[in-house]
Amino acid sequence: MKKLEEFLPHLCIAMMLSLLVIVVLDGYNPMMRWLNSGVSKLFLVLCAIVGLVTALMLIARQRRRKKRESKNEPK
Repeated sequence: MKKLEEFLPHLCIAMMLSLLVIVVLDGYNPMMRWLNSGVSKLFLVLCAIVGLVTALMLIARQRRRKKRESKNEPK
């Protein structure tokens, strides 16, 4: 699980940069229809899933850290 937590943010960055390249290419040459193909739609879905999983893992980590810090505070 630790390896996945370290790998997912990097995968998310790489996929989003690739998506930006596709958007720029589609803007320069709309006749190629980069964003209308089935492959690009699948890529968009995968980007959304990777981003969502990464965000959920970050939220879970922050909540665990907050619980741990509240247990260590003196009352």
